[in-house]
Amino acid sequence: MYLPNTTSILQCARSSAASIDSTVCFIEYVKATGVAVDMGNKQCAAFASAATGTCLAAPGASNCRSVKKAWWRNKHATLSCDVEILLNDSADITTSLHKATLAPGDTLEYIENVGFFVVTNLSSLVIDANANTADVVANAADTYLTGSGLNVTGLLQAGAFFRWRFSFNKTAAGIATPIFNLRFGTAGTTGDTSRGTHTFLAQTAATDTGVCEIEAVVRAVGASGQIQSFATLEHINTTTGLANAAQIQIKLALSATFDTTPSGSIIGISCNPGASGVWTFQTCTVTGRNLVKQR
Repeated sequence: MYLPNTTSILQCARSSAASIDSTVCFIEYVKATGVAVDMGNKQCAAFASAATGTCLAAPGASNCRSVKKAWWRNKHATLSCDVEILLNDSADITTSLHKATLAPGDTLEYIENVGFFVVTNLSSLVIDANANTADVVANAADTYLTGSGLNVTGLLQAGAFFRWRFSFNKTAAGIATPIFNLRFGTAGTTGDTSRGTHTFLAQTAATDTGVCEIEAVVRAVGASGQIQSFATLEHINTTTGLANAAQIQIKLALSATFDTTPSGSIIGISCNPGASGVWTFQTCTVTGRNLVKQR
């Protein structure tokens, strides 16, 4: 990046009130001779509004400035921000050099002869997990599955996702249609509201063993949060036991909008094997990914 005259400035346009720190390292030259008059200098700025501000001022009279390295870091805890780097050569000519969306903790970096690139703040992304340590029995009633719950207070962002895996068997009793519910609330019980209901095919009066996998993706957070989920169920028998059909069952559910922000919010799974159904879960595991680390 090159500022050729006294009307040339480097600017940063921001789309939100996120806190953006800017550092631009440059060398200033005398245009007529090419002699460096200011080696290894830098200009810093801090922005905290949705506006356009100057990152690097114009060079002195008869001079020019060459940018060697530059950084724009989003240090806000929760706000993302579109950052656009502009070269303003005069009051009438503004050129967009690069635009990127910075999540909290991300940095837009520029290196001469390399260009622009975003350095993702990996420390802002965390993985959470839980699992059962003993058999969990769902006996003819909706049962919150121990090991399936995660406290997600302050951890959710659009794009966060969760995966549950269950292995279980059934007794010869029970022929109802089993139901898995994705629950979200502060109790961590079946009293929490269902944000995704997955009803599978009817069972038959035979013993069987199966596995169920559920995945949920957070589409939006806040007062109008939303979760899309799917569930699959497979079993050993062909057309008896856990289902009266042999194929893998796949169910989809999209929640209505709801508030994802209450403190102590827990996301988890309940299972209702239906009347007379007795299911014993040997393994209940959950992992949450792309969660926001609290600073």
